[in-house]
Amino acid sequence: MAKILDLKTKMKYEKYPKKVGEILIAELEVIDKNILNNGALILDQLEKIAIENGHTIMESRYVQFPNCGSSGFIILAESHLSFHTWCDECILSIDFFTCKKNVDWGEVIKRIKEVFNPVKTNFIIFDRKINDE
Repeated sequence: MAKILDLKTKMKYEKYPKKVGEILIAELEVIDKNILNNGALILDQLEKIAIENGHTIMESRYVQFPNCGSSGFIILAESHLSFHTWCDECILSIDFFTCKKNVDWGEVIKRIKEVFNPVKTNFIIFDRKINDE
């Protein structure tokens, strides 16, 4: 059973930081269905990209769908990374959440493009933070 942390109690004693990390959302149009339908390959490549950028992998797993497509999740010591594919639409979606400081997102994006060879991309990076009230 998962341990549930009492964040309200913890926050009484620690000042919650304004910025707790960053998120990269990547939407890729990938024509090669051999990539889109290979969860093991996608997971392996995303693990390599995470390690290359100083992240620590705690656990990972993927599910291969019978008709085509896959979803996967990588638990990082610094947060998590996930992916999902839609074969019919030729889409690979990647969410990379991290609380690691100084991630070279330019290098991460470059490696994602090299590995998955998308014909179109959309990358969004934003801070994980709590807004001032």
